[in-house]
Amino acid sequence: MANKGKYYMTTAIAYTSGKPHIGNTYEIILADAIARYKRAEGYDVYFQTGTDEHGQKIQEKAEAAGISPKEFVDQISGEVKRIWDMVNSSYDNFVRTTDEDHEKCVKKIFKKLYDQGDIYKGSYEGLYCTPCESFWTESQLVDGKCPDCGREVQPAKEEAYFFKMSKYADRLIDYINTHPDFIQPVSRKNEMMNNFLLPGLQDLCVSRTSFSWGIPVDFDPKHVVYVWLDASQTISQKSVTILTDHQSFSRKTGLQICTLSEKISCVSTLFTGLFSLWHLTFHFQSRYSDIHGCFRAVTR
Repeated sequence: MANKGKYYMTTAIAYTSGKPHIGNTYEIILADAIARYKRAEGYDVYFQTGTDEHGQKIQEKAEAAGISPKEFVDQISGEVKRIWDMVNSSYDNFVRTTDEDHEKCVKKIFKKLYDQGDIYKGSYEGLYCTPCESFWTESQLVDGKCPDCGREVQPAKEEAYFFKMSKYADRLIDYINTHPDFIQPVSRKNEMMNNFLLPGLQDLCVSRTSFSWGIPVDFDPKHVVYVWLDASQTISQKSVTILTDHQSFSRKTGLQICTLSEKISCVSTLFTGLFSLWHLTFHFQSRYSDIHGCFRAVTR
């Protein structure tokens, strides 16, 4: 069978605040089925999954358990990997956000965004949902509670860095309208447009100072990178070169390394939920607008 080229497949990464649930397992099995099918079709598949291990919620869970955050996530990540192996998923790489190479990648990306003027320092005052790791405005609440999980929110104020998300709204709207397969199914695309983009975007908080369990910002170490920006790099770092050792990475994965302005040499598919989708969509559009022709998000 002729080789049809490279195909990059990734799940979202399981959050390690607790043991994996049926939704996590459903996602890995679905993604694995597609990876196996693509291999059978003749594609050279690189299939990635992993765990998301930073954030305030994890720090609080570890403190309640009387252990360090690293000990806590080691236990949960080990259980995730055990289950993924038990169901015989055929992933090629299991990435953890506490991996040294991942942390180097995130630090470099954050600095690059800051240097190019897409990140600025300010302060945040709003309503925070710890379980969702998300800030909300009063108008976004539903019956005074988090619009995603329905739990109580708490007033919060802290110094933070912000990403100029509003800068990319028009480009993102245009891209989604001209690339109908970018977000699938259509119902999720419509939710993204009607609930987030068309009403107007606010700049996104991308660092935190009220807790310490995260990747430090190199040039301002009292800040840690907000968990959403941290976790989203696991999806893109295998596709876009910001890693330290490009040649070593290329030998390890067999994927062509691209610069920020080059096209990826493979088709890419991401499985995610709607809650993750809006963070990830903005992330890819703002950083890698040239690669979207070969990337699509499939929501479950």
